[in-house]
Amino acid sequence: MELVQLRTDVDHLVRADNQLTVENRQLRGSPSQPGAAVGAWPPQPHPDRIP
Repeated sequence: MELVQLRTDVDHLVRADNQLTVENRQLRGSPSQPGAAVGAWPPQPHPDRIP
């Protein structure tokens, strides 16, 4: 029974990941406009790396 639940959970996670990937591509492909609610963030340094 646990294996069935794990497979169901994996299926839901894969679907969510696919949806987020599609939305991310759409956002990255749309041109930024002044005053837009969504825009690209500047790159952030990795917290574990020493500059």
